[in-house]
Amino acid sequence: MSRFFVHLAYRGSKYRGWQWQPNVSNTVQGFLESTFETIFKQKTTLYGCGRTDAEVHASQYFMHFEIENQDDFVLNKLKDRLNFMLPFDIAIYDIFKVEKNHHARFDASARTYRYHIHFKKNPFLRFSSSLYPNYFYDIEKMKEVVQFYATQKDFRAMCKKPDQYKHTLCRIDSVSLKYNEKKDDLLFEITANRFLQGMIRQLVGRMLDVGRGNLSFKDLKECFKTGEKPKNTIPAYPQGLYLYKIEYPFFEIEQKDYFL
Repeated sequence: MSRFFVHLAYRGSKYRGWQWQPNVSNTVQGFLESTFETIFKQKTTLYGCGRTDAEVHASQYFMHFEIENQDDFVLNKLKDRLNFMLPFDIAIYDIFKVEKNHHARFDASARTYRYHIHFKKNPFLRFSSSLYPNYFYDIEKMKEVVQFYATQKDFRAMCKKPDQYKHTLCRIDSVSLKYNEKKDDLLFEITANRFLQGMIRQLVGRMLDVGRGNLSFKDLKECFKTGEKPKNTIPAYPQGLYLYKIEYPFFEIEQKDYFL
């Protein structure tokens, strides 16, 4: 039995997230497993590096699988066969053999997410960035919120279902907010050792609430202190969110961020 890592990317617009779900046909994992089964003539379980919500993208993603007694020709041509059979919104970049104990999810040492926001209607960004029009945003205040996020360790107040975890502590390695005045858009980026369910979309949503005066910075800080969710827990839109980079201690692969 040999174990392989797959480096891929996908646009999540038409999918109900990465993870296979019963009675849900359009998940990325389900679609890929079906394609693998067609190629290998047997069920192949794919283990992803993490979950993504419905309509969320991954500009870098890793998964692993195990296979035995396969012809070398099939394995050597696997990337080309997958790209030929898969739809335009899933791309396979690399497939390589790893040690049997290497795990796509549990061995990831850090993950980076990016969230793209634009303020003016643009038909070409409909599925790749989140539109928040017709508001006045205090960018400097939002940057203060981001600096505050960098100092925090417990993100219970920013988690959709915190009780499903043994703890809600996360190690934030870096977090930033960049405003492009020429394009009138924002890029939120965060790197951490782990992320809780719904955490990033909550962080972005509450940052936007503070920026447009719907939530005071003081009240947001109090939520982190008590672990209680803010009154407004509507998450930021999904289409602006990308799983951007996965880091492993045993290899490094360039992030193929062709568009955003």
